[in-house]
Amino acid sequence: MKNLFKVFCILAVLAIICSLESCGDLNKKKNPNNKFMPSPDLVKIPAELATVMKKNFDSCPYNVLKKIVTSHPKDYYITNEQFTNIYNNFPQKSETLKIHFIQYRKEQNYNNNYPELIPFDKQLYIVYSYAENGSIEKYHGIFNLEKDIYISQEDFEKMKNNYKEYIKKEIGRFNCIPEQEQTDYVNIKKQEIKDYLIDVQKYELSNAVKGNIVKFILSTVSDMDKYKNYYQKKNDDAKPGQLTLITDTWADNNSSSRISLLSDYDLNTLCPSNCDAK
Repeated sequence: MKNLFKVFCILAVLAIICSLESCGDLNKKKNPNNKFMPSPDLVKIPAELATVMKKNFDSCPYNVLKKIVTSHPKDYYITNEQFTNIYNNFPQKSETLKIHFIQYRKEQNYNNNYPELIPFDKQLYIVYSYAENGSIEKYHGIFNLEKDIYISQEDFEKMKNNYKEYIKKEIGRFNCIPEQEQTDYVNIKKQEIKDYLIDVQKYELSNAVKGNIVKFILSTVSDMDKYKNYYQKKNDDAKPGQLTLITDTWADNNSSSRISLLSDYDLNTLCPSNCDAK
């Protein structure tokens, strides 16, 4: 009986310890001495400006996109793991990721079949490539997809021309921004991707919440006069109304898991206005 009583006491003590230490998740508990500080080298958009940029996208370009396709997304997402793979697969001679605006049209004749893109038929979609001097770029679809798909050079050119013909012209026709000033692609520096991924890791250590989803939110360059200091600091000659992408972080892909301290990043520069991302 005495031995049984000792076992009971030991189990009771262990139960108390587990409850205090969130048993089963000891390695993920919040560390109060490790306060999250975002990288000083990354540009964060002031929250008020980010809200304005999203609203201005809704008021003009988004209305145009909905005329083309009634149900149109406002953002594109990848997992943190996919973004990490993009970073790890940078070619040796490349320092810049390019995200291109395109339009896939399922009735069009392509060299390859792209069943993964059928859900995005006639929508504004984005694909990425690595900028390499003197090398032919390779184009990939990964956003809102489970796996990376390769898009041939010839097919990419068709999709890029579709964007110019069926989306840029329409946005210009509705006076959102002149066609010649609209964005063709955005640039993100390799170093900025690295700094962002480190921010996500630091946040997880200090808050026990992992940023699993990276969202690129469609928005427009807005309020140049009111936020002149911000744009001068960023050294960006973007035009008001140009499409851009705001980078947000979510714990998972549902409407209530946005991590505000890991959101409103301005990782990209726009082409035209800063095509070389210098």
